[in-house]
Amino acid sequence: MTATMSSAEPAGAAAIRPSHAIYCDLSADVPYQYYRGTIVSSIGRVVCTTAPDVMQTTVIIWRYDGGGRYTAIAHKTSNQVASDLYVIAQVGCDYNRAFPMHTQVKFTAFHGNWWSDEVNSQTVTMYC
Repeated sequence: MTATMSSAEPAGAAAIRPSHAIYCDLSADVPYQYYRGTIVSSIGRVVCTTAPDVMQTTVIIWRYDGGGRYTAIAHKTSNQVASDLYVIAQVGCDYNRAFPMHTQVKFTAFHGNWWSDEVNSQTVTMYC
């Protein structure tokens, strides 16, 4: 997903400055297991042409429980402002059955105006 945030002088300002657009791309990796399958982890990434003034990035790992019901089994939120940011969510795995899982990345930023977007990874099935 790509979005644009612009910063411009307020209406009626004495001097009009050109807007400064920032473009951001979001990506969500599929969840993966490590440490002998006992930990589920996933990475969300935000890459912007330059850092916005304020930003918040949240990575959520969702487990599909069947019947149209999803459970957020892990989430991590970062308020770090950067032009290239990785956020990792992880959770211990103590179930012993197959679950479909996917990663969601939610992003909100400010640079002259507020903007928010989200992206989801593909779904993978893991024994957890």
